[in-house]
Amino acid sequence: MEVQLIASGYEPAQAAESKPEAPERKTHIMYTKLDNVGVLHVSGIMYYEYYPEIYNKARAAVEDAGITALILSWNTPGGDVPGLHNLAERLFELRQRKKIVSYVNTQCMSAGVWAAAGASGGEIYASSPTDEVGSIGAMFQHMDVSARNAALGLKITDITAGKYKGITTSNRPLTEEGEKVIQAKVGGIYEIFLTSLEKFFGYSRDAVLTMSEGQVFLARTAKAVGLVRGIYE
Repeated sequence: MEVQLIASGYEPAQAAESKPEAPERKTHIMYTKLDNVGVLHVSGIMYYEYYPEIYNKARAAVEDAGITALILSWNTPGGDVPGLHNLAERLFELRQRKKIVSYVNTQCMSAGVWAAAGASGGEIYASSPTDEVGSIGAMFQHMDVSARNAALGLKITDITAGKYKGITTSNRPLTEEGEKVIQAKVGGIYEIFLTSLEKFFGYSRDAVLTMSEGQVFLARTAKAVGLVRGIYE
């Protein structure tokens, strides 16, 4: 899985009119019904602001006496780490109350796999042999903007207190010690992710590792390694 974490740091001072417009943070969520089956569609990057909506819509379907089962349809390249573990755990609790199946609609990567596994465990199905599933892992992106600042005539100095405060600042090249700090965080998130997959799938650590080294699988390979149960062909 590719879980993106954003490195902390300052943006260089610029005139307001010269700053590019920030892209919209939007996860598309839609709930529909097919007879007595609820279908919750999640598409786009999974932003943490939308995790409560995903859970609340899933919970409403589970609590609806007229719904006998819930399908979660995923089309996502992954998303935010904050709140993701809690979302997956809450979905796991819901599937103890009503049957929940996950359906890969084109792709289910990274954060999507974590949430889908929580919701459905081993009952993840792909819509096509060309669907992509996986990218299980963790990643932190550090951007060194010191050269850009210098080109703009800016020199930014971070004044800190505490040995590790600002150690990963973007205003200077990443130090070896700073890289170790980031690697420890990434490794910690990866460990939590693997432990969750062991729980949700009921697999051993060795089995989980076969599908959790950052690989992106086409659906048939994903089925072979136990990431999906079936494919609609």
